[in-house]
Amino acid sequence: MPGRSAAAKPEYNIPVFIYHRVGDDRYPSTNISISLFEDHLKYLKDNDFNAITLSKALRQIRQGGSLPQKTVVLTIDDAYLSFFRNGLPLLVKYGMPATLFINTETIGGSDFMSWQDVQYAMDQGIELGNHSHSHAHFVNLPLEERSRAFRNDLQVSEDIFQDRLGIKPVIYSYPYGEWSPEMKKILKEKGYLGAAGQHSGVLSEYSDVFDMPRFPMTGNFGKQEKFIEKLYMLSLPVSVISPGNPIIGQNNPPELEIELIDARMINAGSIQCFIQGSRDCRLDFDESKKKLIIRSSKKLHARRTLYTITAQSSNEPDKWFWWSWLWIRPDVEE
Repeated sequence: MPGRSAAAKPEYNIPVFIYHRVGDDRYPSTNISISLFEDHLKYLKDNDFNAITLSKALRQIRQGGSLPQKTVVLTIDDAYLSFFRNGLPLLVKYGMPATLFINTETIGGSDFMSWQDVQYAMDQGIELGNHSHSHAHFVNLPLEERSRAFRNDLQVSEDIFQDRLGIKPVIYSYPYGEWSPEMKKILKEKGYLGAAGQHSGVLSEYSDVFDMPRFPMTGNFGKQEKFIEKLYMLSLPVSVISPGNPIIGQNNPPELEIELIDARMINAGSIQCFIQGSRDCRLDFDESKKKLIIRSSKKLHARRTLYTITAQSSNEPDKWFWWSWLWIRPDVEE
């Protein structure tokens, strides 16, 4: 990815949103109502946002190409039947492309799209991404077994994509947003452009494209005011110093150390950190070294926990930067 040294916000600020079910009240934690999903699309249309697929965004960033400032990416995970019945018609109505990540094992199941449905979605301009075959918790496995299982699963899904649709997806979405360095390496070797997680944030040229952020749009997170707020967030340009691996070892709570690419772009006094939305965090900022150290004030008990940082822009006080990191405890059952 191209880098920039000037004291300015990133050239690309692309909010990426993740949806699952549309109009399926049985599962509120992964559902958004039909009317609210339409409100999201209507806002994008009425306010001249440019919706593109995730692979197009990645290619443009990689090539240093130009994109309209108000560019957005919509993604859907799992290919639930409720998306096909309730969400896809609205995307077609508003002329919005999207990226649909499917796990090949469930296609054709009672609550999932069929291969015929998937082909129809492609014909409507929906991009397909790989969401694994088995949707397994790969990080639960020992290191050597994990790499072998992930590589085999990837091959099975790719073979099915080729057999059913004659394509090989170029982007991946980690099941549950869980990844490890070995999984990243395999995806790179296999020629993928990038892989999406399930942690919040904005895509830019500074992002790790094999751990791309996406704002969740389910439950309270999907409310219209929160959707609009996220549309105007900026990507906080940082690089992770340590640990570089989201899996929590013996040190709990874990410590995250990151470096700001350019500390001048933020109002240092405005930096905030959150642990899964709460203020139970300790934040140390060494402005001279541009380093931030974040640590929870309590032991992490959940399987997945987000550390989130926000900061006000020094040049545009009405603009805010956003960045997050997902920690994983494989020893905790889903």
